[in-house]
Amino acid sequence: MISQIAVCCGFKKTKKGDSMKKMLLILALVVIGLMSVSVASAALEALYLTDSGIAGDKGGVDLFTVDLVDDAGTLKANLNFVYNFPYTEGFDQVDALAASADGTTVYAIDKLTKKLGTYVVSTGVFTSVPIAGCPSGVVLAAMSPDDKLYMVSQDTDTLYEVVGYNTATPSTGPGLKITGVNVQGADIAFDPEGKLYLYSSATQRLYTVDTTTGVATLVGYTGGSFTGLAILEGGLGDLVGSSTTDDKVYVIDKETGAKGAGYCYRRLRIASLGSVSSSS
Repeated sequence: MISQIAVCCGFKKTKKGDSMKKMLLILALVVIGLMSVSVASAALEALYLTDSGIAGDKGGVDLFTVDLVDDAGTLKANLNFVYNFPYTEGFDQVDALAASADGTTVYAIDKLTKKLGTYVVSTGVFTSVPIAGCPSGVVLAAMSPDDKLYMVSQDTDTLYEVVGYNTATPSTGPGLKITGVNVQGADIAFDPEGKLYLYSSATQRLYTVDTTTGVATLVGYTGGSFTGLAILEGGLGDLVGSSTTDDKVYVIDKETGAKGAGYCYRRLRIASLGSVSSSS
């Protein structure tokens, strides 16, 4: 395990003081730029995070923002509650999360009910609709630079566009079979030029995927079981991957796949890091 941080960090919780019973977490990174918060601490990135809890616990899915901070060399993650996607609306297990290009809207796909949830951050409005034709095993999602929502099923190893995701009747577009890699967990992320990255926990490696042919090309070995992927600096920086084995978010070199510094979580287990969207 490569770790450049020895101190495991805590977290700040602004709601639900009942010891954080839920353990499955999904993250979606939205780059908002550097923001100085004190002399000794600077927030590096902000993320959206969903905590799905135990399947069937009827607690819904909690949405948080996550501030990744470098506090005098100690990497920390602070959580702030935003919203609860209701169980009564069909939200129990979200493993696919994405955000709009400006970071104002979050999209969540429940892998059990195959519903698409849309949360508008500025207004607090939440809507939930089924995705027609949605396959099983959707645990990866990302927004493309041309504002299209994509999802991947690890059951079919196939990339799909969610057609009409911003309407009342979203549907599953034609599938593109991904070849050259066994898709298992982790996530996908687009860079600003439309290059699609994919991390597979089955091989513990980073790939790029040709969105015309579906052919996956190896970037390099990273190591570890990751459950999410995002790109820093508005899609121009390194990748970030969430590790369930280490409870950390690691920086990943998108040119080599090498794993770098890790942002540590205490008493939390990250399930997935969602797609990056660069703020304009």
